[in-house]
Amino acid sequence: MGSPTIFLVSGDLLAGSQFEGATRTAGAMLRTLGPDKVLTAAAEQLPQLVVFDLAAPVGDLAGKVTQLKALSPPPAVIAFGPHVQEQRLQQAADAGCDAVLTRGQFYRNACEVIARYASGAESAAVSDDAASADDDSADGDSLPSA
Repeated sequence: MGSPTIFLVSGDLLAGSQFEGATRTAGAMLRTLGPDKVLTAAAEQLPQLVVFDLAAPVGDLAGKVTQLKALSPPPAVIAFGPHVQEQRLQQAADAGCDAVLTRGQFYRNACEVIARYASGAESAAVSDDAASADDDSADGDSLPSA
């Protein structure tokens, strides 16, 4: 198997460029797509990881996650978004995403996220350090409590 393939579903060019450095460091290939293209592209290319930027209008996230998880092998699916949008973050968790992170957590831990999820270890959790992020984050990001 070659380099892991990661799909970033986002309309934000800055999000793609920020994440691209981490994917290169991890030896992965990043492909940024709009939400209307992700399912077709995933069926053709079988990514190891699909990342949804919840700041973008992703449409029926639960439907997309279900269809992605039906692929063989299924990719890990992660969502991230602004910490102030707790309802959207909770909806992503309810939709079946393997991990849901705030924007700050995602970018601070991008290399670790790629290493754990793009390697095929979908069930691995981001470290306790990343998940608790109640400490030194400049933007006050923390995961919504369930």
